[in-house]
Amino acid sequence: MDCDVHANDREENIYFLFASASEWELANWLSSSALSQNEINQYLRLQRNIDQPVSFNTAKDLWARIEGLPEVPRWHCQEIKIGSYKTKSPLMLYVRDGLEVIKYLFSNPVFAQCIDLTPELPEGHSFLGVIGASNKTPLTIGTGNKEMHPLLLSIANIHAGVRMKATSHSFALAAYLPIPKFLNVSQPVQAILAARVYHFAISVVMKNLKIAHQDGAVMSDPQGYLRVIHTPLAAWIADYPEQLLFACVSSKNSPISTATAAQFGDPFPHPPRTRQQTLQAIFEACAACNPCDIIAFHKVCQQKRLSGVVEPFWADWGSACPSIFLTPDALHQWHKFYFDHCLRWVTNIMTGPELDQRLSVLQPRIGTRHWANGVSTLKQCTGREHRNLEELLPAVSMGPIPDNVLCAIRSITEFIFLAQDQFVYDETLHALTKALRNTRAMGAPYQWSSNITECCHITHVKTPYRLSNRHNFHIQCCRFLDRREKQRFFQLFTTLKTAGMPLFNEMIYYPESTWIESVLPGEHRINTSTPRGSVFNNARAHLSSNNSTTILLTLKPHFPDLSIDDASQLLSITNLRPALGDFFAGRSYMLRNGRHISPPNCSLPFSRVHVWSKFRMQQHSAQNPFVLAPPQTIQAAPPSFALPFGRANTVLIAHESGDPTLDIIGECYLVAQVKAILQPVTAPLQLPLLYVEFFNFSNAHFVVVNGVRIVVPTPKIDMFLVHRRLRSNKLPLGDIIPMDSVRQVVQLIPKFGAAASPEMTCDNCLDVAREFYINSFADKETFHAILSYQ
Repeated sequence: MDCDVHANDREENIYFLFASASEWELANWLSSSALSQNEINQYLRLQRNIDQPVSFNTAKDLWARIEGLPEVPRWHCQEIKIGSYKTKSPLMLYVRDGLEVIKYLFSNPVFAQCIDLTPELPEGHSFLGVIGASNKTPLTIGTGNKEMHPLLLSIANIHAGVRMKATSHSFALAAYLPIPKFLNVSQPVQAILAARVYHFAISVVMKNLKIAHQDGAVMSDPQGYLRVIHTPLAAWIADYPEQLLFACVSSKNSPISTATAAQFGDPFPHPPRTRQQTLQAIFEACAACNPCDIIAFHKVCQQKRLSGVVEPFWADWGSACPSIFLTPDALHQWHKFYFDHCLRWVTNIMTGPELDQRLSVLQPRIGTRHWANGVSTLKQCTGREHRNLEELLPAVSMGPIPDNVLCAIRSITEFIFLAQDQFVYDETLHALTKALRNTRAMGAPYQWSSNITECCHITHVKTPYRLSNRHNFHIQCCRFLDRREKQRFFQLFTTLKTAGMPLFNEMIYYPESTWIESVLPGEHRINTSTPRGSVFNNARAHLSSNNSTTILLTLKPHFPDLSIDDASQLLSITNLRPALGDFFAGRSYMLRNGRHISPPNCSLPFSRVHVWSKFRMQQHSAQNPFVLAPPQTIQAAPPSFALPFGRANTVLIAHESGDPTLDIIGECYLVAQVKAILQPVTAPLQLPLLYVEFFNFSNAHFVVVNGVRIVVPTPKIDMFLVHRRLRSNKLPLGDIIPMDSVRQVVQLIPKFGAAASPEMTCDNCLDVAREFYINSFADKETFHAILSYQ
C-alpha cells in the first residue's frame, strides 16, 4: 500500500485519489451499495451535490478512481477448446493466478495475530497449506437456468475460528470455472468432457502454486517480513458430486475409499483410495484404450470405476491424495443428510401432523428457532435450520417410534455434535476414528464445513450478478469484486493510518472457539469496530456462587418499585410474601421440608421490590473454559392477556434439595422454572432473588456410588427425565432462591407419549405435561455441559 504509484501523494492526503475523508466515505458507500449506475448518476446530479461538489461526477468516474487504488490480484480470461467438440457457448475461464491470490491473503495484516507458521523447514522457509473450495451455484430462481462455478482459495495456517468467519474475508475468489454444455453428444461423453475441462481449468489456476510447492516462492508475511513459502494442497471443501469429480471416480462410489454404494452401510471402514491406486488405474485405462475415443474409453473406465479424466490436476502437486485432502463436509454430509433421511424416518412413522404438533407446542426461547408451523411440508431449509431440527428431533420423537429407530436417530445426532467439537480429544477421536478416518491428520472436522463457502456464493457470485446487466456478466462480476477488494483494503489502510497504528496490529485476538457450529447466537465481526463486550466485564453483573456464570439485569427494572402485594398480583404468585419471609428469616428449605412457615401477612425488612421480566446470562464454554460462550436470555414474563401463563424459561440451579451427579459430588442440582426476578428496595440494594418452581429428577433411573444415590439419564433416549415438584394440594411447589444459584440454561421437552395432548400449546406446555426430558441437544454448550454432569 505504501509502495504503489500514488504513495507520494498520500504523504499529504492519505485518501488520494479522493479529496478528503468525507469524500472517500461517500465514494465507499456509493460503490458498496446496491445502487445501479444510473441511480448513482442521479444522486450525483442532485442540487446538494452540485452546491458541494465532489471530485467525481459520474458512476464511471467513481469506479475508475476505485480501480486506480492499489492493486489486488488481477483477473485474466482464457478460452478453452476441446478438440472438434462444439459447445453451446465458448468455454471462457475467468481466472486469477492462484499463487498471487495466496500471496494476497498471506500479506493481509488482519491475520497477523492468528496465523501459524511452523519452523519445520530450513531457516526462512515455511509451509502454507492451500485450501480450495468449489461448487456450482444457481444465479436465477425458477427460470433462466443460469449457473456459475466459483473456485475459492484460503490458507490452512489461518486459525480455524477466524477462517470460518465470513466477515474475515479469508476465502478469496480465484476463478469462475466454465460450465461446459457440449452439442450433439451422449450423456457419458458430456460427463467425461466436462470432467476433463474441470481438471484442466483448475490446473491453470494452480500452475504456479504447484511450482511454489516444489521450489518455494518469496512472499511477504502479515508483518511485512519476506519468507520462502512452499504451498502444498492441504484440503478441498466440496459436496459429494464434486468430490467424485476431484477423485476421478465414477458415480455410486466413495471418493476417498474403495467402497461402492452397495458397501456404504458396511460396519467396517474400507481401505482408502490412494493417489497411487487412482493414477495406476488411469494409466492402465489409457494403455487399454485411446482416451480420445471417448465412447470406448468410457466403457474401460466404468470397469475400473473411473470418471474418464486422464490428467488429474492434483497428479503433479506433490503427494496430494484425494483420500486425504477431501475432507468431511458437515453441511451436506451431516446436516443435509439428517434433514433428508432422519426427519423422513420420523415423519413416516409418526406422521407429519403429529410431528408438527409436537414441534409447535415447545416453549419459545429468545435466540432459538420456534417451529410454529412444523416441518413436515418443508422442501428445503437453511443450514442453521437443519441444525435447529437436530437439536429437537430425538426428544420430540420419543413415544411413537420404535426403540431401534430412536437409538439410531439419537446416535446419529450425538455423532454430529461430537464431530463438530472445536477440540477433538483422544477419547472422542477413538469413537470417531472409523467414521472420520483423517481427523487426527486434518484436525477438527468443523473447520471444513462448506457453510463458509456457501456464504461466499452470495458475496462473490450472486450479489455481483444481480448488480450486473445480466449480459456478459462474468466480466462485470470480476470488475465488481476487484473494486470491492480494493475498497476493503483501502478502508483498512486509511483507518489505521489516521489512528497512527501499525498495520499488523489491527487484528484483535479471535480464538478458534469464537466460531461454534451450533445454534449459539451472534458472531463478532472482524473489522476495525470494537467487539461486543463480555457480561463478565460488566460492573453491574452478578457472579454465580461457583464463579462459572454471570447474570446481568437491565439498569431499569421492567416493573419498578412495586409493593409486595402488587408484585404478587402481577406475577400471580399467591405465596410470594411467605416465601420471602422464610428466605429472610434464614429458614432452610430442607429443615422446613419445603413448606412455608411464615404467615401470609408476615412482616419483611422491606416493603417494595423491583421486578424484571428477563435477564441475560453468560458462561465459560464447556468445551474450552478459557473462552466465553455467547450470552443467553432467560425470560420470566408475568401472565398477561397475550400470555395467560406468562413465559417462564427453565434453568439448572444448585440447591440443597437437589440431586448429586457423577461429575460433581457435593453440589446438588435441580431444574427450576424462573417465575419471577425480584430485588428488594433497600439501602443499599440487596442481591436479586428468583422465585422458582422446582422439578424433581425421576426416581426411576439412578445408580449408587459410595452409598450416594446418583441420578442418570433415561435409557435409549439418554436424557434426564424430570417432573414437577408438587404440594399436597397438587399445586407447583415454589420458593425464593438467590440469583447466584443459577448454573445453566436448560430446555425441557414434554414427554408426549403416543400422541401430543390437543390442549397443549407453546404457552402452556410446561403446565399441561406431567414429565419432561432435559434436552441435551439444545445447543452445543448444553450438550457438553450435560455430558459433564453424567
